[in-house]
Amino acid sequence: MSVRAACALCCFVLALSPANAQNAGIVEGSVVNSATRSGIAGVTVKLFTRTGVRYETITDGTGRFNVRGMKEDEYDSSFEREGFAPPDSSRAMIIKRLLRVDGKNPARLDVEMIPYAKIRGRVVDADGKPAPNIGITLDGPLVGPRAEEIGRASCRERV
Repeated sequence: MSVRAACALCCFVLALSPANAQNAGIVEGSVVNSATRSGIAGVTVKLFTRTGVRYETITDGTGRFNVRGMKEDEYDSSFEREGFAPPDSSRAMIIKRLLRVDGKNPARLDVEMIPYAKIRGRVVDADGKPAPNIGITLDGPLVGPRAEEIGRASCRERV
């Protein structure tokens, strides 16, 4: 056997080796707005293992994403986008399962994110005049701001 043929055979065997098959995993999925059911563009999707292997991508204009060439393992995930609450971690931690990625079948991961509500208004006194520096309290996980000097206030995110 010539040296050239031996090198070609060696490269062919290496290409088929299990080490390369371990990086053949695929994750496909989508992220949708829980209120409108439409895809959310620009969501940062992070997939990571307990041993520190990480993959990151951004959803496209329809809220879809895919990651190819992943190492075979079990992955946890996180999703971030301004204006949206991440998937509810308090509930998800109880029932959440790690995503199994292998080189045989694409793994599927579909997620809903809750949009933050926007509350706007004017704080006025009994005569209808702007009431500056009035404390605003909202029930739930949001913490209210103080009304501006002109009596306007808005809440957009969790604090």
